[in-house]
Amino acid sequence: MIPPRFGIYVVFEREAAVMNPCVSLPEALPPQATAAILGIGTDLLEVSRMKRELSKGSAGLKEEVFTPSEIAYCEGKRYPARHFAARFAAKEALVKALPAPGVAPRLRDVEVALTELGAPRLVLHGALRNAANRLGVKKILVSLSHTDGLATASVVLEG
Repeated sequence: MIPPRFGIYVVFEREAAVMNPCVSLPEALPPQATAAILGIGTDLLEVSRMKRELSKGSAGLKEEVFTPSEIAYCEGKRYPARHFAARFAAKEALVKALPAPGVAPRLRDVEVALTELGAPRLVLHGALRNAANRLGVKKILVSLSHTDGLATASVVLEG
């Protein structure tokens, strides 16, 4: 373990994260403030692959994988394939993070929406929402990023 004076710990106080490099972990986290990580997932996708799939002309991929609001958001951007790829990666990362035995995940049941501040958030529907409830998921953290060539997403499930 890294000595406390060199480590940075995240302390949850009423939904806000406070970084304090000088406090040891046991002192920093009262038992009622801890959150359990229930799952972690990540995915990486080449934007060119998404661009190829989207250029095939049929709306099949879009309609099967993305919600109408996701399609509208991505198509409103200068480089739609980058945004579609990042959202696809988020859906795949969620499926990797959420153990759902016996559930055939529909990627459209994972929707990437935006908060009022423009940050991405995941909204679950259908069987994936039920699986998350059974697991005790209280919070889903998601991070998206893309360049002209790659898109990535990471998901953390907290309970």
